[in-house]
Parts: sequence; structure tokens; C-alpha cells
Amino acid sequence: MLGATADVCSYMANIGKIIAEAQITRGGPIILVQPENEYSGAKGVPFPIGPYMQYIEDQLRRTGIDVPFISNDASPGGFNAPGTGIGEVDIYVSAATSRERVGTDRRKGARRVSAWI
Repeated sequence: MLGATADVCSYMANIGKIIAEAQITRGGPIILVQPENEYSGAKGVPFPIGPYMQYIEDQLRRTGIDVPFISNDASPGGFNAPGTGIGEVDIYVSAATSRERVGTDRRKGARRVSAWI
């Protein structure tokens, strides 16, 4: 493992344990975990990269996190939405709109909630 990857893995393992201990399932206040933020907003990266998101989710699950995963997508593209396969989250949210909306992303067939958060 190269230095940066090892650092990220160490960070995820340590922060994941802290989050896991504070989940609602263990009497704490945390009801959801967001593994990535506006992942589809990165420039120069092909999307979607399901294996990357799955890797992040797996790291967090290994620390004991059992609450649902939520995604805050930069645009309403349905990346990693429920039903999209590898790297999908439990709840999909898009920050691309200023009003709350629940509907179906016709391109992906995924249920979504779009809201400015």
C-alpha cells in the first residue's frame, strides 16, 4: 500500500469506529452515514465508479457501521442510487435543486429525493 492509501485506510478505520459507537442502533444520535460527498462533482473522473464507492462503504461496514448509507450527489444523475448495483447506497439525495422533490430518475430508474441541504 502506498502512503496516501494507507493514510486513508487508517483514517476510515478510526473515524468509522467513532461513528459506529454513536449510531442510533447503539443508543447514539447517528441515524445515517454519508460515505462520500458530491462524488459526481469531481472533475476529470469518469462516472460512475461503483467499485470505488463500494470500497468506501465496505471499509465503513467493517468498522461496525450498520445504519443506512446516504449519498449527496452533486447533480441529479442517480450515481450510486439504490438499485444501481456495485456501490449503491440506501438513500439517494441530490443537492442540485433548491426545492425538495421526490420522484424517479428516468435514466437510472432509481428513487430519489432531491433537496438543497
